[in-house]
Amino acid sequence: MIKSVEVRGTGRERETVYAHATDKVAVNARNRPAELEVAKRAGLALLRLTGRELVRALDDAGATVPRALYGARGKARLTPAKLARVNALIEELLGVFADAPPERGPTPQLYALTVVLTPSRDASAPKRRRRRRLR
Repeated sequence: MIKSVEVRGTGRERETVYAHATDKVAVNARNRPAELEVAKRAGLALLRLTGRELVRALDDAGATVPRALYGARGKARLTPAKLARVNALIEELLGVFADAPPERGPTPQLYALTVVLTPSRDASAPKRRRRRRLR
């Protein structure tokens, strides 16, 4: 997850600088239900923040840098080797952000990157029915 390490500027120019609280975050089947619930809430909060940043960037008429705003979604069946390659590329991207200078001002511009890699259901697969609890 992340932690706040510094607050810079005042008013509209105020920004919070975050850093990784840990190098790796893993969620697996052995985690307790409470931990999984925290991970779900944190992931959804991350996506809400990204949504707000996307809307703000689209509303900003001054965004003229090529590819300053990029959104995409991919879906594919990955072999273990391909999945390892995707994870390596994600690590490389996050490394670029981790190594970025902390300077403020017009150059360099502050950017955000959100990455979510998750197993996906096959749209043609039968949907699971939820079991109803009897009261």
